[in-house]
Amino acid sequence: MLRADSALLFTPMNSQYDDGIEVIINSDEWSVKAYHDHFNKHDIWYSGSKIRKLDRPGNVVLGEELVDDEIFQKSEWFNDFLIPSGQCRLLGANLDFDHHASIPAFLNFYNKNKFDSFSEDDKKIVKFLIQHMQKAFLMRARRRETLKAKALLEGAFNADGKSYLILNTNLHIVMKNSIAIDVLCKKDGLYASSDGRLRCTRRQDGERLSKMITRVSAVAPLGHTTIGDLIFHRPSDGRAVLLQASAMENLPCQEKHILVSLTLLGADHSRVSIAALRELGLSASEARLAAIIGSGIAPIDAAAELNISEGNVRTSLKKIFAKLEINRQSELAVIVTKLANGRVPVR
Repeated sequence: MLRADSALLFTPMNSQYDDGIEVIINSDEWSVKAYHDHFNKHDIWYSGSKIRKLDRPGNVVLGEELVDDEIFQKSEWFNDFLIPSGQCRLLGANLDFDHHASIPAFLNFYNKNKFDSFSEDDKKIVKFLIQHMQKAFLMRARRRETLKAKALLEGAFNADGKSYLILNTNLHIVMKNSIAIDVLCKKDGLYASSDGRLRCTRRQDGERLSKMITRVSAVAPLGHTTIGDLIFHRPSDGRAVLLQASAMENLPCQEKHILVSLTLLGADHSRVSIAALRELGLSASEARLAAIIGSGIAPIDAAAELNISEGNVRTSLKKIFAKLEINRQSELAVIVTKLANGRVPVR
């Protein structure tokens, strides 16, 4: 297609992706090593593109546009590197999208004849080519950024010692830490399905989860502020799982994501938090009931445990909710969980 004897696709050294030369066509081993060891510092084509501000994104240039021919013919770059390596004439293209691009890359074509330059038609062909190459580089960069972000998030989540996962708005699990993998490995209330989505064993729970994710995704990201919470019960042992969700920000893509934490509730919460609940203004009996309900126990089971009627439980819950300024059992579970972990809930 081009009257080129060799080609080179490379990223400049010391860039964000310090890969150096990436793709080499018809270039010998000496040329690559010599460029890395010495001649990259004397690359007057590269420095000329900077000085003359011809390294614009998407720009295609000829070597003679970058440096005066008289200077070029006398340079170390030409005599000691280009002639021995058979790369005497250049047609170069900048693949960046903009001046702030994080994926600097250049595509160069060379021919051996020091008197035979590339033509304007050659430039047009390369201009057409780089439109498609830019898309490929952008996809590659986004893939790297996504993998890096996922690795950082997973490391942070594992260090926190809690169960975390990231969902998109279709409930597809984008990432989950090792603790979440253990929680979701069985079809026990909540689980990760074979198609990679977060599912519920009970249809009603699935509907509640979908509605909550829709509501959360419609809200602007608020840092780590939780804006959705639900309680699910595991059929195997009756224990409750508290699911808390918030919108995420600063991900390397346009798709919305939801950060979800899973907390397995149990009797330990009720033992730890009764005294702390009293400090929030509850009476002794209210604090005991709040600790039980907040640990995921259903009102009917709490009534049996306390040897009172379910009606009395629900009446007391209304008073507890009013004092704590909440409306749902899942919100009470959030407060109990925070107190169990030694954190003071913000009301």
